[in-house]
Amino acid sequence: MIPRAPLRIAALALLAACSPAAPAPLVAPAITASATTPLPRPAASAPAGGEPGAAPVREIRVVHFGTTVVDPYRWMEAPGSREFATWLQQEDAHARRVLDALPDRAALLARIQELDHAGSRAWDAETWGGKVFYLVAEPGKEARCLYVRDGLGGPERLLVDPDPGGAEAAIEAFTPSIDGRLVAYVTTSGVLHVVETGTGHALVDTVDRVQPGGVAWLPDGRSFFYTRLPKPAAGGRIRALGGRVHVHRLGLDPERDAAVFGAGVTPEIPLGDDAVSFGVAPPGSRYVFAAARHGVKAELSLYMAPRSTLAGKDTPWRKLADGATDAVTAFDVRGDDLFLLGRRGASRGKVLRMSLSHPDLARASTLIAEGTRVIDAIGAARDGLYARATEGGTSHLLRIAWKGKAARPIEILTLPTEGTIAMIYTQPLSEGALFQLDGWTTSPRWYTWDAAAGQARDTGIVPPSLVDYSGITAVRATAASADGTAVPLSILHRKDLALDGAHPAWLSVHGAFGASIEAGFSPERLAWLERGGVYAVCHARGGGEGGEAWHDAATLQQKARTAEDLIACAEALARERFTSPGRLGVVGSGAGAIPVGAAITRRPELFGAAVILDGLTDPLRLDAADAGALVAPELGAITTEAGFRSLLAMDAYQRVTPATRYPAVLLTTGLADPRSDLAHPIPMTSLHVEPWQAGKLAARLRAATTSNAPILLRAAAQAAPPRAQREAELAYLMAFLFTHLAGTQGH
Repeated sequence: MIPRAPLRIAALALLAACSPAAPAPLVAPAITASATTPLPRPAASAPAGGEPGAAPVREIRVVHFGTTVVDPYRWMEAPGSREFATWLQQEDAHARRVLDALPDRAALLARIQELDHAGSRAWDAETWGGKVFYLVAEPGKEARCLYVRDGLGGPERLLVDPDPGGAEAAIEAFTPSIDGRLVAYVTTSGVLHVVETGTGHALVDTVDRVQPGGVAWLPDGRSFFYTRLPKPAAGGRIRALGGRVHVHRLGLDPERDAAVFGAGVTPEIPLGDDAVSFGVAPPGSRYVFAAARHGVKAELSLYMAPRSTLAGKDTPWRKLADGATDAVTAFDVRGDDLFLLGRRGASRGKVLRMSLSHPDLARASTLIAEGTRVIDAIGAARDGLYARATEGGTSHLLRIAWKGKAARPIEILTLPTEGTIAMIYTQPLSEGALFQLDGWTTSPRWYTWDAAAGQARDTGIVPPSLVDYSGITAVRATAASADGTAVPLSILHRKDLALDGAHPAWLSVHGAFGASIEAGFSPERLAWLERGGVYAVCHARGGGEGGEAWHDAATLQQKARTAEDLIACAEALARERFTSPGRLGVVGSGAGAIPVGAAITRRPELFGAAVILDGLTDPLRLDAADAGALVAPELGAITTEAGFRSLLAMDAYQRVTPATRYPAVLLTTGLADPRSDLAHPIPMTSLHVEPWQAGKLAARLRAATTSNAPILLRAAAQAAPPRAQREAELAYLMAFLFTHLAGTQGH
């Protein structure tokens, strides 16, 4: 019923969002990744060898609130600049030559591929009409295929196998009809298809520009809500925001589908172009719902209408919650009850219950009060309400069983193992919950909570990974930040590792938009760990690990705390002899580039290498970027003095100091696979980051550094299939870190 996202929040490139998944869930869909704007055709081809020439310096001075800002490379921001395109091409050609020649790069790639294809991986399991649907990536195959079973004990049957060589090589999300007879699925290219479950026959219905998580069937089984994104802007890039909710009836022309909700649909609901809208038709309810998130905010505005009144733009939507004031982040429905996950007056989350017959948020009762755990997802099933809660880096599954119209006390369910509930699925026509459970060293398994038996059962959807993590241990530590705050620090290493400071360490961070980096299994990460590398995650403020208060503590004028937290974690790793300065590499993507850039420009001596993947490195120039208005509530805007001061303080490009010994730095732009993050083995969603963000920082660092360590810029468009591209880039990343962390070269 409710379009959902996987519950493991990624370290996003720009947004605190989840990769949208299937249909009937717990959390509203997030913003989908948009393709990178194509670069203009270069004026000339790149040289065959040697280092690229220095970028031209054309200094611009601008005074903001009495402070002069010097920008030597603003010319790179010129739209359609052939000069910049040529320079980027030369940079990429040079970086590729250097990276291809790195010691052990080929061996690392072979090992990463071996680990990546060691077993099947399953996503998004859910049940409809007695059938179980799920996505699987088979060993050695590029595409994720859709499978179905008649019940959990039934034989597995392949339903959709996309063409691995085609433009639509993977299924991004799927949505079965309520009776399970049909399935709508959306590909990575944003095209929606419909197939019959019994035969696998494809219907004629196809729709392009569809938001992957924005599909929901109506009870008639012949029509569904879907969110359609605007047509591509100049340059061919599809906007990831501003979509409208339409209703499609099978067999009809989708170009004539009526819009019922979204930006510009009706003046009574003034949604801007930053809105991410979706529709929901919960089974067993006589109401339909429409909701919108605004930009990068987690809170949503929620509306309802009787299903019988759906009438295009004239649908009489009634507002239930306001995104700006009510702090509702997720909802679900069972019959006449609406359940809301909210943060108003509850940083860690609380669950409210409201009657749809007399909807009034002010009169909603509290079903689960705020406690020590962070509640981040809810879902209604036939037997009760389920909630995911996190405490100390470990997930808990809560349940409140129905007793007539009343609710029983909260149960903390016993799980098969300690770990992270990465995805969870419920629906009001079925009992129990399906959920995926894994951890840093425990491979993902899909379980079902058997309400009658009162225990979790392994579904057998995916077997244990063949990748052996028995020699690896995971440690949960803390580091004292500059203001004394204890910052969680996750550390993975070989059990026989000697704490002598001699080991290369990869430290990841995000710390923005309330998104959490949670314990998750990565087969490929073993290629780093088995060679003696240490892998660590700084759970910095600005993320969601400690609830909304943890997020708010590092936004706007307090954003510097994210970098302070990262530096504290780096110092702790060195102090405890997991590594040492010079052997420590720091990695961040998107908004995670802000603390990485701040750390290497404030404390360059603390790091031997840094990797910034499609990163936001010049936030002071967000007013010139597509995402500027969207991220302003999180980072600030240059139009106010307070906003200018905070942006200047977090701007790595402006903090580069001439004649300084900087570590080796690898920057990428235009390389991110929208379904995976090289820094974190979990689904991600990214908004467009302009190539000049990385280009300007690369040019300034190279002009300023006094070390012999390289400053490399990868600026290639994706040329290989997503899985192969991810493997290749991960090999580059590991080889770069191993080579430049005090010359360890992986030994």
